Amino acid sequence: MQRREILQAVALLLGNVVLSPAVARVLDGYVPQARLDSIFKPSEVALMTEIADTIIPETTTPGAKAAGVGEFIKLMIDDCYKPEDQQAFRAGLAEVDKQAQGLYKKNYVDCDKKARVDILQRMEAQAYADRQQAKSGLNFWFTVKELTLTGYFTSEIGAKQALEYVYVPAKYEACIDLKPGQKAWALS
Repeated sequence: MQRREILQAVALLLGNVVLSPAVARVLDGYVPQARLDSIFKPSEVALMTEIADTIIPETTTPGAKAAGVGEFIKLMIDDCYKPEDQQAFRAGLAEVDKQAQGLYKKNYVDCDKKARVDILQRMEAQAYADRQQAKSGLNFWFTVKELTLTGYFTSEIGAKQALEYVYVPAKYEACIDLKPGQKAWALS
């Protein structure tokens, strides 16, 4: 047997091993399902989206809502955080609505912009107070703010419209002075 024939036989054998489950699914009428294992309810995702959009609102550039930051936060918490941190984050979301109800007799998503900013400023002040007391565990405010900024500035909208973006820069310059009014540079 020639080396080429051996390689073809091995490739055929491995191809069958890899493809057999996929072929079986097709023949059985397999239809992939949308991901249903998120810990978040749609109302919580809507709340995350509105919180993110309050942190980075639409100005001369699209805001966090347009960049899909709410879905990004959901994905990150679902896939990258421990169960106890996920529950702490959900408790933080509930606290946002609790404060909105206590102060404005409305859910956060129903509040106007001024009320939303007020609620988040109160949560930020509490987060810094908790940090001073060295409380352990996930801090909702710092987590939601970090994920909002990360989600926005790594999105296409954030990188290309909010930051200065050059896909392939001509050369590396370690230190470049920004001109007045120039945007910060995006990393590619």
